[in-house]
Amino acid sequence: KVILLVLLFCGSISCVYTEKANGEFLRLLKRTQPLANSRLKMDGAYHFIEKELLNHPTAYKNGVPTKYVDTPYLDCPVFFFDNGLILYYLAFSLDSAQFIFWQQHYSTIKGGANAWGVYDIRNDTITAIVYIAYTGKNFKRRQSRQCYFQGILKNRDTITAWRMIPPFPEIAVSFDMNKELLEYLKAPKDLSYKPVPGKIVINPAKAWINELKK
Repeated sequence: KVILLVLLFCGSISCVYTEKANGEFLRLLKRTQPLANSRLKMDGAYHFIEKELLNHPTAYKNGVPTKYVDTPYLDCPVFFFDNGLILYYLAFSLDSAQFIFWQQHYSTIKGGANAWGVYDIRNDTITAIVYIAYTGKNFKRRQSRQCYFQGILKNRDTITAWRMIPPFPEIAVSFDMNKELLEYLKAPKDLSYKPVPGKIVINPAKAWINELKK
């Protein structure tokens, strides 16, 4: 699975090149008012469970699986915040314990699986600009690039056709190590809402993209 290729531990600023934020990103980032009358639910996440994760082994003894998860707690969840920030966590959380571990250790890391960005809602369309980390050519410095997403808000519990849309970053298109991730992000997915009480631990005010306001 593509998200297994994501380097979760390469999160420091020193090992990631970050693309300069464009004007639209900064405009959305610097909004001072919460999104009015948001039709999204803010006390959970939107996610898409892939069938291949069903009956996925999570514990082993002498190389033999001893524990399976039939229903992942979250799979590549998308978190929306009322200040207009979005967090697309590009790795699956197979159970609630793993999710709690991530909250405590990786929620603000730059350049790993945590893809922070901004979003807007117009009529029934959600658009977002999210920083996605890609493998650098020749496995050198990773590159965090602005990527564009779009989805249709069918109702408060469902976002349909969530996907990355053009223009696509050159590093994603030209370097084979990124093509699987690119194809995953381009494929339309219907995201379903799930209450996540632990979301309150994630503080968007601490997201690294706030540095770009300066």
